Amino acid sequence: MAGTFFFNEADSSIFSAITRRKGIISSNYQKSVMERNAWCKIIGSVTDADGNSTDALVYDASAGGIFGTGRSFEATYTSQGTGKPKPSLISLEVTVEGSAGSLRRCNGKLLCHDLESFNKLENILLLPNTKIKVSYGYSHPEDTTDKSPILNFTVYDYSFTLNDANNIEVGFKAVGKGQEILEANALNTAWLKNIGTSDVPPFFVADYNYSNESRQCSSLMDALDYMVQLQVGALNTSGFEPKLNSCWTYDNRGGTQTDFVVMKAPSDYDAPGKQKVGVLTKDRITYYSLGFLCWVISTYICSEEYTDIICDGETTVGRSGGPFNWMAGTTKVPLSSGDPIMVAWITGDKTWDNYTDGGDDDDADNLRFDKIDKYSATSIADGDLSKILISRDCMSALMMKYREVDSEGKNISKIPIKKLLADIFATIEDASGGGIKLFLFSDPEDTTGKRMLVKNGNEPPAKKPKVVTFDPLPSDGKGDGVTVAIRLTGKVPKGHQAEAFGSTPGSGDSGTAIVALTEEEAAVPEQEEGLFARYEAAHNNLAYNDFDADSISGLKGTLKEIVGNETPEEAVKNKAMPYPLEMECLLHGIYGFKFGDTVSSKHLPKRYTKESGFRVGFTVTGVTDKIENNKWTTELKTTCRIVNN
Repeated sequence: MAGTFFFNEADSSIFSAITRRKGIISSNYQKSVMERNAWCKIIGSVTDADGNSTDALVYDASAGGIFGTGRSFEATYTSQGTGKPKPSLISLEVTVEGSAGSLRRCNGKLLCHDLESFNKLENILLLPNTKIKVSYGYSHPEDTTDKSPILNFTVYDYSFTLNDANNIEVGFKAVGKGQEILEANALNTAWLKNIGTSDVPPFFVADYNYSNESRQCSSLMDALDYMVQLQVGALNTSGFEPKLNSCWTYDNRGGTQTDFVVMKAPSDYDAPGKQKVGVLTKDRITYYSLGFLCWVISTYICSEEYTDIICDGETTVGRSGGPFNWMAGTTKVPLSSGDPIMVAWITGDKTWDNYTDGGDDDDADNLRFDKIDKYSATSIADGDLSKILISRDCMSALMMKYREVDSEGKNISKIPIKKLLADIFATIEDASGGGIKLFLFSDPEDTTGKRMLVKNGNEPPAKKPKVVTFDPLPSDGKGDGVTVAIRLTGKVPKGHQAEAFGSTPGSGDSGTAIVALTEEEAAVPEQEEGLFARYEAAHNNLAYNDFDADSISGLKGTLKEIVGNETPEEAVKNKAMPYPLEMECLLHGIYGFKFGDTVSSKHLPKRYTKESGFRVGFTVTGVTDKIENNKWTTELKTTCRIVNN
């Protein structure tokens, strides 16, 4: 896959299909039309008394409907002599939608012509959490884009209505498996037995202070404590005293990456959830890498359904060079963390990796990430955001946020996995001044719906990808064999509508230039010469003021100012910047477009095809495949972005 998250190059099969279809429409228009007859197949499941699930056919267009094969009378009509056909398909929609294509949905409608067919259908489709498989395509496919793979979903809602003709209209809604699993309670403790060597949750040390109290794991926080204690050899000691400023790899994960870091805490460190250590032991702050946390959730909490949450140096990417290279006034700087007690990252620049009060390097009030024993390896200077560090205190605070007990004091806390991760991502975004914007979305190349990716919304652009260019109005009047219609919509940011209205067309103050950027990015900020000095002072103030709330708030505010002051020219170089122009493409059915794929049209207004040092492209933000009346259409929603040549 060429390009980046926002500027992907579409799969080669897409280009091949367009070339093939254009050749067919030029040589045999009638054949191209006949090939557009579509089929659809839906498979549900039946669960026996022992809980075993087996596939059960719901609908098969090639078989004439439900519960049959072939195109015989028996396959098309019920065998009870009612004369009624078996259920027929009204419509089927498969969409990729949500933030960054994070959600894959399937909505279907079927028509049952008699009660018996409805009763059979209900048992294999209209039940909560029913697993279904969906596929569709053209009746005469000649390449893989003429049909979908088998897509997996879980039914979460359904309805049925008796119409005036005494037919029963049945509707169902389903989501991809990954989304279903991410709704699971991250505080459910059933999985804890999997992290030890026996079939029961392991024991960990809950209190090293005086008692060295040991108890069985009963929460995610307990499990994380156990994993760290196991790795550093502190399960049966009188105190938690791993080597200060040390990095560790959890053996059960494998590899050589840093999974957690143990830092010396500042002398006035007194977080509510801080780890209890020995009486004479210096306070530590334990950090977990973001990649490690995602691995724990995938491997243990989601292990039963085998969901993969991928967070690594190839998937979760930020700016390289320390790690970001932002302009503070006229000085280029990396972004340090605005709240390193909660979340931190090592920039690779010691100036910003040290939070010191100006005293001796070994002063207890300092927090120095340059002192860890794998300083370079743990740095995110190469853009690997999976190395971001989440503190034990941060995780504890998030857990307590959702703590709830019943009238008898029993823990009934609930937090969906995706909510927990969203809270972690929000904490990182806040600490980076908005420079890092992480989110989850379904891997578009995974048909099972189980693979989720952690991506950065500010991922830097790469080289120009090959663009799929639609041609709805060629000179021969037959089209490119794919495009039905193109709808182009330009929008003036609300904050500049009045200014645009008041300007004179053709004059130098025309509002034309204003619409080149989104509302948030339209204004060219004035570079403030004192911004670097204020950033430096705010960074140093954390240690001077014992990491108090006011100092943290001050540094966060300065970081936000640095991120917000980025000029449009810098933004274009460093991220795929939105442009207020949208394009919707209605296509004859074609499978394989993904979020971020780059497309365009030969029939754009000249204003938008003139590059003038910038490149304009449309990236796919939503895909809808629809089967209705034996026709398959694909609709793409896209947004325009400008990137550096």
